[in-house]
Order: sequence, then structure tokens, then C-alpha cells
Amino acid sequence: MSDQGEFKGTYGASQTPCRVFYVGQWYAIEGSVNVNHAPHCWFWTADMESAYNVEAIEDTDTSTASHPINSIEDLQNHLSGDES
Repeated sequence: MSDQGEFKGTYGASQTPCRVFYVGQWYAIEGSVNVNHAPHCWFWTADMESAYNVEAIEDTDTSTASHPINSIEDLQNHLSGDES
């Protein structure tokens, strides 16, 4: 699997379905401005058939995007500092 992409996820007590975008060790849930760093990102190195509970991801740093992340490109732009 590439070092960037997306996978199906869930979050919260209700297991709300979501799309998760990742670039390297960084990820964001679609529509969120929260960008999280997950140095133990083993879960996106294999093809996942079912949705992954993002609440179980160990993240160490969080940054805030100036706009909601709705694509891999949005995440890449945030990480590169180009959020115009």
C-alpha cells in the first residue's frame, strides 16, 4: 500500500462511519479540521476489508487545518503549509 490513501473508519460511541485520509504518519477524518500524527500507523500498511475504529489509533500530535479536510490533497496541502 502507498504512503498515502484513504480507508473506511468509524468513530465515537455510535461507531459513526467515516472516510479517513492519510499521508505518511498523518491522518484526518473527512470533513474535520483535526489532523493527527500516528507514528504506529501499521493499520494502513495492509488492505483493510472492514472499517477501522479511529478511536483506537495512538496519535501523539494534533494540528488544526484552516479548512475541513475533504481529500488527500487537502491533507497534503495542510502538511506542506499550503492551505490557501
